[in-house]
Amino acid sequence: MISVFDIFKIGIGPSSSHTVGPMKAGKQFIDDLIQQNILTSTTRISVDVYGSLSLTGKGHATDTAIIMGLAGNLPDTVDIDAIPAFIRHVEESGKLLLANGQHEVEFPTQGGMNFHSTNLPLHENGMTITAFNADNVIYKKRIIPLVVDLLLMRNILVNQMINLFKFLIPINMLLIYKSIVKKQACRFLP
Repeated sequence: MISVFDIFKIGIGPSSSHTVGPMKAGKQFIDDLIQQNILTSTTRISVDVYGSLSLTGKGHATDTAIIMGLAGNLPDTVDIDAIPAFIRHVEESGKLLLANGQHEVEFPTQGGMNFHSTNLPLHENGMTITAFNADNVIYKKRIIPLVVDLLLMRNILVNQMINLFKFLIPINMLLIYKSIVKKQACRFLP
């Protein structure tokens, strides 16, 4: 069953739609680097934010959410009290600790987080995160945060439908069987 918490999200900014999806996307990007065994080869990360995510980005804490996701956090477990000091360290040092401190990369104040007023194809809320080794792109991912949540929601719905059918199929089979037996029994009545 879908709960109210599946529909309404708690995020770190005034607009959860501009923080929850971006933070999850940042975390997923880092998980991808780990899965592909290229986290420690990464020397620099850059983020390009587009459309309405960009236009309201700083005001709605989209940039903070993305950075905290890259650091290995998720919206429902991030230590909100630690965010200001973490962001201040990133801004002052130009470095970002990824994956809960597993690896440090360059994240320059100029060029680390880039805001663009143009939209990506398919949806106005989009971003691209790029991992570099020196000046070479080693991994790049285009993300539409709304789609991340929709895919999660679809998976929840599919699982609920499967569970419902697991329950309904035996009942339907029993009803069909009873109907067949009743019809067969009626054939022998005078």
